[in-house]
Amino acid sequence: MKKILKSSSKIRAQNEKSSLIASALFSNTGVTLGGFICYLLFGDEGLYFSSLYISSFLPFYYLVAFPMMNHYSSISGYSIRQSSFKLFTDPTSGIPITFIITGIILNSMGIKRPQILNYLVTHIFIYISTSGYSFSIGLGTSLGKSIRYWGHTLFIAFIKFVYNPIIALFLLYIFGYFGLKNTIPSRVILVESFMPTAIMSVVLVKIFNLNEDLANAAWLITNMMTIVVFPILILLKRTI
Repeated sequence: MKKILKSSSKIRAQNEKSSLIASALFSNTGVTLGGFICYLLFGDEGLYFSSLYISSFLPFYYLVAFPMMNHYSSISGYSIRQSSFKLFTDPTSGIPITFIITGIILNSMGIKRPQILNYLVTHIFIYISTSGYSFSIGLGTSLGKSIRYWGHTLFIAFIKFVYNPIIALFLLYIFGYFGLKNTIPSRVILVESFMPTAIMSVVLVKIFNLNEDLANAAWLITNMMTIVVFPILILLKRTI
């Protein structure tokens, strides 16, 4: 009996550890928050650079995070080969990657984006996408179970709102971004470094049957804390 309890406790601790890693690993940098804020603060150019900023998100998600969570999971997960296949066959990743590649090809050919598409993206699609994601996330969140992990969430919040921005500032300085004539790239990077836990972290935890309540708590509380962070971003916009 003691061995069973010890084994159960070990699995629970491992699930918490892996959920903590998943929640800290991915930030809400897409159009559901980071890209949306970049658009609000810097217009179309901010949205463009934020899209460029997150272009490696999905490859990293499937090719690195999937095998990593598979290592911690108690269920049969995905190998690197399976993750690579899923990267291009799963609609949530395959469709965005297809559009990104298509856009790069068209841009390299000198074909400009039609004005009607500019209007649809910046005035309609971005708001629909943000609202849809927020609504679906709210339906799947349990406040009662998630609030128990406030300690873990505060640790993740420190990573998201203190550690990441400090690292971003350091790297921007080292690579000379502050010396660029166009300040939008450095501003976008700095804004994105302040973003809270991504919903994709919660999805990752669900796929591998890890601690969903911890992941939900991290997503919910860090995203709510963005209300406090937003005035800081406005201040940074004026000073950088």
